[in-house]
Amino acid sequence: MDIIDSNKTRMARLSASNAELFEQVQALDWDELTSALDECVFKKDPLGLPHEYGPASYFPHVPEDPE
Repeated sequence: MDIIDSNKTRMARLSASNAELFEQVQALDWDELTSALDECVFKKDPLGLPHEYGPASYFPHVPEDPE
């Protein structure tokens, strides 16, 4: 994935001057991040709206029938 490789390189370069940040970047699970992006961001299936829908139910602030 292009976006992961470019960000991995960029993060390594940006963290090179900070040892603690460099360790954190190296500890990232890039394969897991790739899977998460594929599943949550680059998902191919459109969600869309249901075929039939109507207004949401509502409950009046003051009940019409006090019982």
